[in-house]
Amino acid sequence: MPTGPEIDRAEAVSVRMREHARKLDHKLGFCWADAIDALVCWKRGDSKSAIDLMRQAAEALEEIPMIPDTARIRRQLAGRLAEIDRPEESAEELKRVCDIFLKLGAELELEKARIRFRQIGHRPPPRGVGEGVAGLTARELEVARLVAQRLSNKAIGKKLGMATRTASTTSRTSSTSSRSGRAVNWPT
Repeated sequence: MPTGPEIDRAEAVSVRMREHARKLDHKLGFCWADAIDALVCWKRGDSKSAIDLMRQAAEALEEIPMIPDTARIRRQLAGRLAEIDRPEESAEELKRVCDIFLKLGAELELEKARIRFRQIGHRPPPRGVGEGVAGLTARELEVARLVAQRLSNKAIGKKLGMATRTASTTSRTSSTSSRSGRAVNWPT
């Protein structure tokens, strides 16, 4: 956890960044200064200002557009909202984050958001539909790729964090009833 001097240094960085952004009329500099200020406010116990500044930074990053950074800031915002017992608002932010990372194909970032959903006691949204590959969902595609690698249902379940029975059902769904009715050559 940052100490008083570390927070003071972060605040000084924000001041310098904002000065330079003003001189250059640099929108991104203002966004990051807001993000730093939000963290400083949070660490000093001013949660309302922190949340307002995080939202402001995320909205400004969306306008630039710096979409992956927007989603990361929103994930942090969701965490702060959860910490002050506002789980519904946190879940709404996390839904936006999941949508962004799903569209970007950013699996690691998507998984971090899904973990955060579970931490606040909400079920993560479905992973979405695969784009053009036999009309399968992203989860069915994951299972199908592992089946193509000849993994057992037990190994698939363990690797994907699902029950063996779920892996079995999903593998049957993806292999026997692909919605397009066409054979698919699964990359291994």
